[in-house]
Amino acid sequence: MVTISSLEGRPELLDSGPARAGTIARVDGLPEGECLVALRHGAPAGVPWFPFFDDASRDGSAEDVVDVSLVADSVESVVLALRTPREPRAAPAVPLAGTIEVPEGYDLTELELRVDPFPRSTQVSTVSIPFERWRPVDSGNRRFAWSAGDVAPGSYALEVNAADCAQPTDVGAQGRGDVELKLPPRASGILRLVDEATGKPVDLRGVHWIPLDRVVGRGSSNRGAGSRDFAPGTYPLKTHAGPGHVLFFDDDWVVARKGPIELEPGEHDVTVLLRRACGIVLRLVDGATEVPWDDVARGDVAIRPAEVSSRSGGLGGPPQIQRPRFQLASPGRIEITLPRFRFYRPVPPFEVEVPPGEVVTHTVELVRLP
Repeated sequence: MVTISSLEGRPELLDSGPARAGTIARVDGLPEGECLVALRHGAPAGVPWFPFFDDASRDGSAEDVVDVSLVADSVESVVLALRTPREPRAAPAVPLAGTIEVPEGYDLTELELRVDPFPRSTQVSTVSIPFERWRPVDSGNRRFAWSAGDVAPGSYALEVNAADCAQPTDVGAQGRGDVELKLPPRASGILRLVDEATGKPVDLRGVHWIPLDRVVGRGSSNRGAGSRDFAPGTYPLKTHAGPGHVLFFDDDWVVARKGPIELEPGEHDVTVLLRRACGIVLRLVDGATEVPWDDVARGDVAIRPAEVSSRSGGLGGPPQIQRPRFQLASPGRIEITLPRFRFYRPVPPFEVEVPPGEVVTHTVELVRLP
């Protein structure tokens, strides 16, 4: 597909639909100014969730984009070309095996070894090895042999779920049978989330404990939102000894005191103080009609001098869902610089006062281009 887009905030000037290789076409009637001429194949460019997949999952997509300056009474020549990705040749599978040592304190029946491609790949499957398939190699039942069978050569993260830890391992063309894993000392107990201002429990969903020595790959371990066996605001803590921190996905709360929490081996009752978050939500309107942010915004929002802790909103849906929400590290007066909006005039930078513990909704009135 070939598209021609103006850089002046106007809509796309041309959308050709399917394009054939070797096609030569002339387009007349375009306005003066800067524009982008693009040839795309496969998945659309700029889809927000696309970077979370590896290169193998993007083999079917490509694009060539050219910046062109259009001048009156002249004809610009543009050549667009795409390179067809080559199909990767799969290497023969090789054996992967080793041993694992488990200290006291772990419930052996909860353990499972996962062999994850690192970084993640859609073409290499994860191998799960439950404890039932581990073979004891000493009389104390604390050292076990395991086998992942045959895997593709490459890099892997070997993760033991209930221990909340992982180890990177490279597998060559001959395979490996000597991988040694040793779990760190166990740390477990209860995690409590408490409102710093009131002392009351804060009940959230999707609460995570993240050890600082965790290998990045499969993602953080989800400890869930508390079961029926736990009171509101309390969560089971199952991890290993060492420094870590709490992570949760909630726009209304932040951790009151920054820095890691050190866990010694054994049982713990950990309290983490939270405070109400402060931030700003941006709402776009054209007269009495709210404008969907994703449909018109072209670029990022700059907020100064405050530090932005997180951003949410967007990825389609009704205009209310698309409103960008910025969580700030501290309250105060901020200056906001907006990106360009298609079909609308540029919006000058403006200031907003954000009080402590409040999320302010600011409405931006857009003015259409003539």
